Amino acid sequence: MEEYTQGEINLKDLVDFLLKYKFIISTITFFGAILSVLYALTLSNYYQSSALLKPTESQSSSSTLSQFGGLASLTGIRIPSGASSETQLIIETLRSRDFLGRIILNYDVLADLLATDYFDHAKGEIIHDIKQYNKEKKLWIRDVNYPFKPKPSVLEAYETYMETFRVEHNEITDYITIYVEHKSPVFAKNFLEIIITELNKSLKEKAYAEADMALNYLREEIVNEKINSLKEALIQLTESQLNTKMVTNIKDDYAVTIIDKPYIPEKKSKPQRSIICIIGTILSFLISMLTAYFIDRRRQPEG
Repeated sequence: MEEYTQGEINLKDLVDFLLKYKFIISTITFFGAILSVLYALTLSNYYQSSALLKPTESQSSSSTLSQFGGLASLTGIRIPSGASSETQLIIETLRSRDFLGRIILNYDVLADLLATDYFDHAKGEIIHDIKQYNKEKKLWIRDVNYPFKPKPSVLEAYETYMETFRVEHNEITDYITIYVEHKSPVFAKNFLEIIITELNKSLKEKAYAEADMALNYLREEIVNEKINSLKEALIQLTESQLNTKMVTNIKDDYAVTIIDKPYIPEKKSKPQRSIICIIGTILSFLISMLTAYFIDRRRQPEG
């Protein structure tokens, strides 16, 4: 191709160039395409389950108690400041290390989360990486250096958790969508159910403990308070905390209500093998063209 050194390539030159180096171009492109196919086939399938949640409306009489907000803050009582703050609390709880630690403590999910090799669809069970975990003995056997231990810590698990779990918030509807992606479609669904259950339990227990502490304080203050107006305010705050304790006792979906429950996905979410193969083939063709170009340049006489 004579004119490309001047930055101008016409169709005849391009055709001549392709014919001249067709063996190099076709060979590199072919092997690149084969490698991209082989690479795509080595990738494990992942499945994604999701659930649509609605933050449960606060049952506390915050509107009635808004006039006593200053007093409540002085006594250490938290009055909900609005739907957005409650939703943000839910999201940040889901993303917290403490929340994952709670799940790991209460459920046997660590091996499935961190040591899954692949999912056996015929048996419907997870096959674990034998270099990391012995399923029969339920023993971690991975070889790691200090400060890591054979059994992964919550901090180690947290990195995988944040890759496996994703949360989205629709600011218009205030709905929350949670996604879990895993090699096992069954685990993706089950782990998502665990997350929702523990979210409600965690925030319910926290609200109950806060209300119980506030009640103990308020009862003492009511007895000691001499000013009637302040005593009336304390009584209303007491009623609010009693209402909170009642709600935490009777509502399982204290923090969120399930609108669309988790499901076992039937189709994989990734990888997109066809796209990987197409991109690999295109890159191989470009590499072959560059290779042919540099060979052609070297063959040209200098000057």
